Amino acid sequence: MAVRPGKVGVALEGSEADVVDEQGKSVRRAWVGAWCCGGPILACCETVWGDPARYERDWQQIPGCYVTGDVA
Repeated sequence: MAVRPGKVGVALEGSEADVVDEQGKSVRRAWVGAWCCGGPILACCETVWGDPARYERDWQQIPGCYVTGDVA
């Protein structure tokens, strides 16, 4: 797949993404929520920019989700 500036590529196999509320439930279309990633692929990461405490904190905000910090 050719790389194009400003464009998203194909998702990695096994990755999951969703827009959820504070309890981790998917929100309805046109509602605001947190962009969360999950799946086994994220278990491959051990830290975020050399900050293991931040990585752990981001996994604990919403059960079962890695909170990216983005609003969707």
